[in-house]
Amino acid sequence: MIFGRPNIEKLRAKGKISQLIKIARSHKDYNTRRLAVSALGSLRSPQAVVTLCELLKSTGSRLRIDAAEALGDIGDKAAVPPLIECLKSEAEDLQIAAADALGKIADTKALSHLTNVLNTPFPALKKSLILAIGKMGTDKAAKILNRLFWEESEEFKGEIVRAFKYIHTQSAVETLINIYQSSSIEIRETAAAVLSQSGWKPDKERADQWKKSDQAEKPIEIPPKLRQLLESKSDLPAIPEIVIKLNQLLIVPDVTLKDVGSLIKTDPSLSARTVKTANSAYFSRGDMEITDVQTAVTRLGVLQIRNLVYAFSLIKQFESAKLIDRRKFWTHSLVVAQITKALSRLIEGSEAEQETAYMAGLMHDIGIVVLMNMVPQAYDRFLRMTVGNKVGMPDFSLWKEEEAALGADHAKIGAAYIDRWWPVDNAIVQAVLHHHQNPDSQVLPLLSKTTIIANQYCQSIGLDNGINLTMHSQTFDTQKFKLLGMNEEQIEEFYQNADDEIETVKLILSFE
Repeated sequence: MIFGRPNIEKLRAKGKISQLIKIARSHKDYNTRRLAVSALGSLRSPQAVVTLCELLKSTGSRLRIDAAEALGDIGDKAAVPPLIECLKSEAEDLQIAAADALGKIADTKALSHLTNVLNTPFPALKKSLILAIGKMGTDKAAKILNRLFWEESEEFKGEIVRAFKYIHTQSAVETLINIYQSSSIEIRETAAAVLSQSGWKPDKERADQWKKSDQAEKPIEIPPKLRQLLESKSDLPAIPEIVIKLNQLLIVPDVTLKDVGSLIKTDPSLSARTVKTANSAYFSRGDMEITDVQTAVTRLGVLQIRNLVYAFSLIKQFESAKLIDRRKFWTHSLVVAQITKALSRLIEGSEAEQETAYMAGLMHDIGIVVLMNMVPQAYDRFLRMTVGNKVGMPDFSLWKEEEAALGADHAKIGAAYIDRWWPVDNAIVQAVLHHHQNPDSQVLPLLSKTTIIANQYCQSIGLDNGINLTMHSQTFDTQKFKLLGMNEEQIEEFYQNADDEIETVKLILSFE
């Protein structure tokens, strides 16, 4: 028996798998065992799978649920059989956790077992099962969802349509188009959103018809080996569970701020960051100090919370990147996000468009840390050779050198990564892909131009991305703002508020 109260977070940070396994198995304090199980899930070590599978049979209901969630985070197919057994449990919460985990692992062997439980009387479980079936990503899954759609009540039709976003096959698209043409207005809107995310758009010449959008016709070209690593996730960290849950929550028509607050409370670090941000001068505007998460969420609003969750999650997700100055990298990324959003506001973008702009700015350089995680030795070697031989040359360009050395630059890698794994609008994918192109281009979407200009502005004021490659200095041409349709008054307003936009980054960043 292990005595005392170990520091689970410290053990997790140091990757002490064996010690965490011992604690999860037999520590006298139940909550400490639960914390150890969650830590094992976040570390995604296959070494923990056997222990976690054993804990699925534990007498403690919460520990069993934690073990199922951790197995989903690890994603090892060896966990599929015991998780399938959990689907037969009489405990609804455990069934939901097992369904969610099977969806993450996405082993098609689980498909028939998930289908067998669809007659459950519990709505929350049925929704988890529907989502898990969609995540299998196969034509067979699409057929199951299609049949279910026409059999189920309106209560579940929206969930079924949303599950199709994980199935990238022609038959799934045809099914969605059929659903779009044959359903209520609310379901049509949901189907249209999923079709748009998959690269389809309405055909203006033919009523109720859809066609592949021009932007999505050409796949992002990266070398097959890099594509294979990207598709398998390689050593890339899993998408944080809170991001997935938040996005699932925000597509619920009657979601409330109370619902969002309850989700934020499940992450202590994010809860503290949320309260701190709400109390900042930027958001409090002199109002009384807030001490609880729910009031902080109300002050910030849903879209600002989404920005905070994404930024916080990305920083935590790639905290192990060692080839860059992390402080510089995330400062640069967050300032570009703030500036992109500010520019969108100045050109009278809607609130939703401003938040999309923020996400594009935040993620524009994500390909750099993806490469560091996916091919660390090759990228380290590339940077060392580049620093030694190319930096300081008048025509030096990081992304061109990446293309020559690796077969794809960080813009392509980043766009392919978020397109495959992150639940974001396709316009964000395109902005990441384009962010080193010339903003003068007539064919670039407005969001791409906005992101490019925001990035160039930040570089011009010395906020580089932390790779420590000293490129030749560039002055920023204020006339570039006019490419976005900004007039002199709007440009002046931008410069008046630029320092405030940079200051808000300090609200999100907290380095030890």
